Amino acid sequence: MKLSFFCRFLLHCTCLVSATSQPKIDIVLRAFERETPLLLMFLRSFEIFFPMEHLGELFIILDKTKRDRAVGSVMPAFAQVVYEDHVGIRTNYMNPHENRDDSGRTTAQISNFFSDQYGNAEIIGMVDSDVVFRAPAMYHMLVADGLPRLFCSHHRGQHRLGGDAAKRIDPAMKKIPEDFSCMENFPFLMWRSSYAQMRSWLSDKLQTRDIKKSLAELINSANYFNFFGNFELMGYYLVTYERNRYSLVVGGNGKYSTCPELRPSLHVHYSMQNWRQFPDKLSWDYFRAASMVIYEGIKLCSNSTSTEKKLQTIYNFLSLEGKHEFMFGRPGSLAKAGCEEHLDLVVKDYLEAVKDWCEENYA
Repeated sequence: MKLSFFCRFLLHCTCLVSATSQPKIDIVLRAFERETPLLLMFLRSFEIFFPMEHLGELFIILDKTKRDRAVGSVMPAFAQVVYEDHVGIRTNYMNPHENRDDSGRTTAQISNFFSDQYGNAEIIGMVDSDVVFRAPAMYHMLVADGLPRLFCSHHRGQHRLGGDAAKRIDPAMKKIPEDFSCMENFPFLMWRSSYAQMRSWLSDKLQTRDIKKSLAELINSANYFNFFGNFELMGYYLVTYERNRYSLVVGGNGKYSTCPELRPSLHVHYSMQNWRQFPDKLSWDYFRAASMVIYEGIKLCSNSTSTEKKLQTIYNFLSLEGKHEFMFGRPGSLAKAGCEEHLDLVVKDYLEAVKDWCEENYA
């Protein structure tokens, strides 16, 4: 039975009220000119999948260089381009992912601690340049019951991915297991109000007024690449001191795991089985992987896509532990025992949300 115009109008108004009552999100992406092809892939996925009614602003942060200004000139109108002073922090080691000096990445990581200087949305989401969104109807993957989702994992074996610096800064972090990591998902979401509190904590623990300088010195106090990670340090802080303000999801099937939830993005480079053969991310395989996951997300709207194929795509959104970088997987032994009913409900609810999204965007 068709709804009357008045009923449809009331339903539309209800949806608008629901959308506006949810906290909005600013997205911040720190990059430089060499990452332009990656940025263009991200921006296309953002344009397709991000829930624009919940967006504050999208900020692309570049350096004040001639090359970066050229990049900024080709960014789309929906992106706010900001140019920061190039700090040029030097590091003592090479980035093993790209076989080059890690100074640029370190500069970007430290910049992320000050992301709240941009925008006004209640929540800020930080994104790496080699990420694409791939999930329709994704807002509830980002915010659950009004709280930003914080995705972590403690099931990476004994891989230390940035936790050593956190534990050196604050003895309270030593209570966190060695294999615990909070680098599992993008955007990495934080309340805007958490930034000032986090910097106050850093200033106190580092006994400094110049956090940027002290973090650079801390990073250079070690000689191995995995000593420091900005999202790892932020995640450790949030789990230790602000856990109740976040919806914490812990991947895997171990002692600290939660039931799986859906994640809207893919860290493309590290999803490739042979990613170590491509230290330079600017490869055909990278763009093929990125375009395929975007395409698979769109195919969720196709009537010709079988239910089995749709479920397979959705399972790849889950916060499980798998083979590649221990981030990806499917239900079964990878999921925490006793989560079957929750998992069924998550998938069922998402299929309904996708149906509504598809009708609205691809009617």
